[in-house]
Amino acid sequence: MQPRDYLASMLERVNQERATKNLPPLRMHSTLQAAAQRQANDMAANNFMGHQGSDGSKMAQRAAAAGFTGGAVAENVAAGQKDVNAVVESWMKSPGHRRNILGDYTIFGAAYAYNRASKYKHSWTQVFGRGGNDDIDDENDIPWTSTGRDFSPESTDENSTSEHASMRQKQRYDEDTTSNFAVLRGWLVGKHHRRVVRQIGRGI
Repeated sequence: MQPRDYLASMLERVNQERATKNLPPLRMHSTLQAAAQRQANDMAANNFMGHQGSDGSKMAQRAAAAGFTGGAVAENVAAGQKDVNAVVESWMKSPGHRRNILGDYTIFGAAYAYNRASKYKHSWTQVFGRGGNDDIDDENDIPWTSTGRDFSPESTDENSTSEHASMRQKQRYDEDTTSNFAVLRGWLVGKHHRRVVRQIGRGI
C-alpha cells in the first residue's frame, strides 16, 4: 500500500468512528503529519514504542518543532499491527486512545513506518490538534513522504554479522528520514511564504 493510500485510509477510519458519535470530521494537517512521521520513523529505526522520542522529545515538542502553534495536542502510538483497520481497532479498545480519536480536535496527522529488522516491524503514530495554525491544508498538496518500505539489510548472506547489517540498515534509514524531513521542511517554508504574500496582497 502506498503512503497516500494508508494515510487517507487512516483519516477515513478515524472519521468513521467519530461519525458514530455525531462528531465533526477531522482534516489532515501538514504540521501534525510531520510530527507523526518523526515519531513513527524514530520508533521503527530505534526498535521501541512510546511517546517519548529516542532524543528525549515529547509529543508537544515535536508538534511545535514541525510548526504547530495550537494549544491542544494529543498522540496515539502503536506497533505491530499490519494494517490500518487492525491498528484503529486496537486503539478503539483502549479508553485513552479512544478518547483521543473521539476528542475535541479539528485537525489530524498520521504516519506509518516499516522496519523488517525491528521487534515490531510496523510502527504507527497519530497526532491530533486544535487551535493555533489550524487552517486546513489541501490534502493533495501535502508531501506524503512516509518511510513505509522495507529497510532490511542489503546483504543476502544469512550468515553475515548482525552488527554490520544493522549499521547498513540504520544508515539507509537515517538517509531516507533526513530526505523526508528536508522535503517537509521545504514545503512548510514555502507554505508560510505563500501565506505571507497573500496577506500582503490583502493589505493585512
